[in-house]
Amino acid sequence: FFSSRRRHTRLVSDWSSDVCSSDLDDFEYVINAQHYSFENNTLKNVKIFKFSQENKFLERIDVQNVKMLDKKLWELTKGTKLEINKPPKLFDVENIAINLDAEKIEKNFRPPETVGFWRLNDYIRNLESSGFAIKKHIIYKNYLFSFPLILISMVLLGCSLSIKRERIKKNVLKILYGLIVGMLFHFSSDLVKTFGQSSDLNIFLSVWAAPLIFNFLLLSSLIHLEDG
Repeated sequence: FFSSRRRHTRLVSDWSSDVCSSDLDDFEYVINAQHYSFENNTLKNVKIFKFSQENKFLERIDVQNVKMLDKKLWELTKGTKLEINKPPKLFDVENIAINLDAEKIEKNFRPPETVGFWRLNDYIRNLESSGFAIKKHIIYKNYLFSFPLILISMVLLGCSLSIKRERIKKNVLKILYGLIVGMLFHFSSDLVKTFGQSSDLNIFLSVWAAPLIFNFLLLSSLIHLEDG
């Protein structure tokens, strides 16, 4: 994603819990921002922690506003520098060279639904190599792979409801039952998928559990109705 020189920058913020990496000279930065605006290329209430390549802490910068001037330069406004064994240093405006801009940040925080299916694997690999959390994207990829099971569930549901001929009134009830079961299935699968994206729930349980359970239930119901 980012050009490769020797410095490493990470971005961690309240608008996302992910980690973003980019390369620049001899330092490593960990950056936390309370607010991010893509339109204005700005960050607000920013904390920047500077480390050496040996992970030794060098300084901390607390700044109210950051303006991304271009792809390699940030302008810090109204901030404080804190270095080890030195008094705090106030400044009004200061520039810092960081190879990270708003376009790169926006590109790497795209939701998985906006990525094409055939590009998803490459996108996940790029995110992982850049230090981002990839669980949402992996769950979404497995969700796409589970579509055939969802289709089978709907087919089994239709077969279970139409295997016997009934009067018109009962057919209307069966249609209503089918709608209710279908809504319950999609609601439960989306709910479990959301839990998986926001917690430590296993990927298999997050995506595959709901369609598999519904398939087994519908298949057993179909066999039961067929037998008698």
